[in-house]
This record gives sequence, C-alpha cells and structure tokens, in this order.
Amino acid sequence: MSPPIPALSSVPVRAVPACARATCHPVTMLRQVWPGIDLVLIRGPDGAGTSQVGYLLTVNAKDAPLASIRLAYGDYFFDSGLARPTCDVIGHCFVPAGVGAHGGVLNVVAVSATGRLTDLSAGGKYAADTPDLRGVDLNGDGVDEIVGTVNNYRPDYATGVNYWIVWAWQGRTYVNRGCRMVVPGEKVPSGPVSVAGCPA
Repeated sequence: MSPPIPALSSVPVRAVPACARATCHPVTMLRQVWPGIDLVLIRGPDGAGTSQVGYLLTVNAKDAPLASIRLAYGDYFFDSGLARPTCDVIGHCFVPAGVGAHGGVLNVVAVSATGRLTDLSAGGKYAADTPDLRGVDLNGDGVDEIVGTVNNYRPDYATGVNYWIVWAWQGRTYVNRGCRMVVPGEKVPSGPVSVAGCPA
C-alpha cells in the first residue's frame, strides 16, 4: 500500500532561494521518484510580462528539503493545456512548458537517489511546434522517450502537416531518433520513426 500523499501545504517552499522572501506556491507533487524522495513543482514569483517561473524541489519522507533548481526553458509552466510532469524509472523527470503562441519545450531534470537535481535539457534542444511535449515509455523498458510534434509549415503552420518527433536516452544524452507523420487520433507514434522522415 502506498503511503498517503501529504498536503502540498506542508511543502517547505521557502527552501527555494527565490522563495525565501517572496510568495511561491507548490502545484504538483510526484511521489517516490526514488524511495523516500518526492519531487515538487513550485510556481515562483512570475517574471516580467506574461512569463511564469517554475522550480523543482526534492523533499524526503519527512518533508525536509534536499535540493532545488529553476526550470530554465519555457515561457509558461502552469496551464491546463500542458501535459502533467512525470518521471521514469531512472529518475528522469519531464516538465513541459509553453513557448510563444503555440510552441513548446521540455525541461528534463535527473533526480538522484539522494535528491540531487541535474538539468539534462541540453540547452532547450527538446523543442517542438506545440506545447504537447512529454516523456513517454514507447518500448516498455521503463525509460521514457521524449515525444513531441513538429510542423512542415507547407505553406504555413495552420495548413501544414504535423510529424511526431522522438528523442531516446543513450546513456549520456537524448538522441533524435527521427519522425513520422501524425495519423489523426494517435496519442503516440504508431510505428517506427526515422531521421529521414523529419520535415526539412
């Protein structure tokens, strides 16, 4: 039986340096990323204009803070249209963000067994033409692939064709495995992808 989910109100948000003297709000908790380690998505003081600021905080079973990191990529992190943050069996956690009018980028953060946080986002490389980017285990091994969609812009975004794009973990980084055309109604790619299948 899983332990009860603690109230988000017990999360020590002030352990995030930017939240020590500002109002921040815990939004989502991912339980048991590792045994005894939970991960919390926190909304920090928003930036100028419409941009949002997000942080990740690890806590132990007693809600003691372990480490925090600011999400480096994206304009907004807290929107009902974004996929929920998730983590896979190797402690890689995926936080989607929106960019501009319709783009997206995926923040990928590794959580160690001691709660240490390491950004694996490769400078914001895991980006797509919609905010529907997420970690998905496509082959059933427990290690998530990064899945998103890109558009061929022929003749423009509104009337162009969408393609799945997939990155897979290769021990040190995520490698672009390729693309395939999106079939209406698909939630994930229904067949193999190839680099040659990506729009130019």
